[in-house]
Amino acid sequence: FYCLRYTGRPVHLPIALNARRGGMSITFSEPLDASAASDPKNYVIKTWSLKRTANYGSDHYDEKPSRITGATLSADGRTVILQITDLKPTWCMEISYSIKAVSGEPVDGVIHNTVHQLQGENP
Repeated sequence: FYCLRYTGRPVHLPIALNARRGGMSITFSEPLDASAASDPKNYVIKTWSLKRTANYGSDHYDEKPSRITGATLSADGRTVILQITDLKPTWCMEISYSIKAVSGEPVDGVIHNTVHQLQGENP
């Protein structure tokens, strides 16, 4: 059980996620440290499939890591673009990150998402 309350301090949360040919972009609520955010070693991405049945839940099938070949921070310091050459639609993706805010404060988290279509591709 978690209790959240507003403290007035920056929260450094991901507020947007976009999949496009060649990579993912993650926009954060607050500016990030350029050195940490631009290091692809600070991110881990894996994808997997599920077995669809009438029962709830499934083991992970075909789980595999995605190779991140680069990371670029936008001029405003809030959007990281991860270069992923083998990115394709998937039901299950996990993006883990361990970076820093401009203040040096740790920014760690995990995003679970689905990629239905990559921007720039026709349906």
